[in-house]
Amino acid sequence: MKSVLIGVVLCLSSLHAAHAMNLVQDGSFESTVLADGTYTIVRQATLGPWTLGSNGLELRNKVVGSAYDGKVFAELDAFGGNSWISQSLSTTAGQWYELSFAYANRPAFPANSNGLGWSLDWSAGSRTGAVPQLPFNPTGEHVWKIFTTRFQATESSTLLKLSATGLSDGAGSSLDAISVMPVAAPIPEPESWALMVLGLLVLGGWQLRRRQAAQ
Repeated sequence: MKSVLIGVVLCLSSLHAAHAMNLVQDGSFESTVLADGTYTIVRQATLGPWTLGSNGLELRNKVVGSAYDGKVFAELDAFGGNSWISQSLSTTAGQWYELSFAYANRPAFPANSNGLGWSLDWSAGSRTGAVPQLPFNPTGEHVWKIFTTRFQATESSTLLKLSATGLSDGAGSSLDAISVMPVAAPIPEPESWALMVLGLLVLGGWQLRRRQAAQ
């Protein structure tokens, strides 16, 4: 029994530590309390730690889909049209981080309404990219996908930004569970290792020839 309790405590400690490592604040938008079956349009310039684009942000709870994490999820194509959100993260220059979030097409809406080739644009400091467009979802519920990418911070503060793409028609991709976690530096590919070894061999041979010539 004692060993079981120790295991539970260690597991909970690990979960707490992993959660605490997330640099994104309110990444699941749960600071906004909404009753089931309701939504709201946030029109001010900020929402807690988030800075919002001029078209604001739509938050929903079990309206045209359910959240991936918790109860509330966001849509960046609010009634005013495509919008964006951003948050300044405290990072360490040279450290690698993993950006992850859940996204989904608005159920029963044409795929191009959610994005034309790409569902969302993202940037983390100077690193930019786009999230692939998802196929048409004919159901009445979300089909969530997880997008992940890695970037290396260059400064002590990194601006994370997520933007809607596609038709600016008030019916865009849903977004939830945004996180940025520190990770180990990527391991070089086998080809990179081979080049490094070859370089060391060439350098060693060159130094050997120099010593032999000096004798």
